[in-house]
Amino acid sequence: MAARASTSGELMEITSKDDFKYGSGLRMVEIMMEQMDAPVILKRLLESYSASGS
Repeated sequence: MAARASTSGELMEITSKDDFKYGSGLRMVEIMMEQMDAPVILKRLLESYSASGS
């Protein structure tokens, strides 16, 4: 299962589905957020990745 959420309502809808809760295999949700909303640890990870030239 793969899905994309841009709002907390969309995320709640996705995570409440039986496919997500009880399905087999990998479940992946892409979270769309504004750049300034990203957690500090994610910002540091991206900065590190950019600095390494990858």
